[in-house]
Amino acid sequence: DDDDVTDDGSGVEPEPEHIIAFGDVHGDYENTLAVLRQSGVIDDDGHWSIGETVVVQVGDQLDRGYGEEEILDLFERLRVEARSAGGAFYALIGNHETLNVEGEMDYVFDESAFGGLAARTQAFAPGGEWAIRLAKRVTVLQLGESVFVHGGVRPEYAEVGVETINAEVRRWLTGETPMEPDSVYEDEGVVWTRTYSDGNPGGTGCSELEEALDLMGATRMVVAHTVQDEGINAACEERVWRVDVGIAEYYDGVIEALEITGDVVSVIRENY
Repeated sequence: DDDDVTDDGSGVEPEPEHIIAFGDVHGDYENTLAVLRQSGVIDDDGHWSIGETVVVQVGDQLDRGYGEEEILDLFERLRVEARSAGGAFYALIGNHETLNVEGEMDYVFDESAFGGLAARTQAFAPGGEWAIRLAKRVTVLQLGESVFVHGGVRPEYAEVGVETINAEVRRWLTGETPMEPDSVYEDEGVVWTRTYSDGNPGGTGCSELEEALDLMGATRMVVAHTVQDEGINAACEERVWRVDVGIAEYYDGVIEALEITGDVVSVIRENY
């Protein structure tokens, strides 16, 4: 039921007045609720309470935890509630979502989730029930001058373009095309690269970032995928923000989110 979805699925939208983004949650339902509550996204009953704000979860909902189904159900409900309130909730596709679609279940903690491993493999395979649900999503999201992506968009994929990447991934998820796109398969593809998130990108990484942003007509990129020991932080003169802080208990259970209001970028931390 997509009646409530007003965007066109391209992954390119105008810049909203207020954005909240958070990183990998890896099957930790309680900590997912915690980061949403702390950011004011949901109320005590778990319902959307932030009006016209756009909220972005930057990929990796699956694996390494026991609350995967609850998280996916929550995110689908929030997607609907956000639309009704004039806002939006985007859960992006991360590398652990694509691993499940590939049938790589090495990181599954709860072997009973989604009906057990055999049923899970079938449901996430291209054209399967859960792959079709993932196909509602985008892999790269551009909100005005801000680009959100699990790993990062390097220049070669910036040239391909946000809309094309999303369309190609969607066709793979639905089973329309048999081959997984390079954009989500290759080591330096958009869900796998750590060029901008691992340590200090330095000169080469920052120049690649600048090139990619220029190609997309953007000024900043928000990435996840690599746990940041110091919490959410920026690099390359704040042109990239890294938001994977290990929200899941599997890591350290750090509860942080990023807030963008116009040109002002800030971090929502506990006791903030």
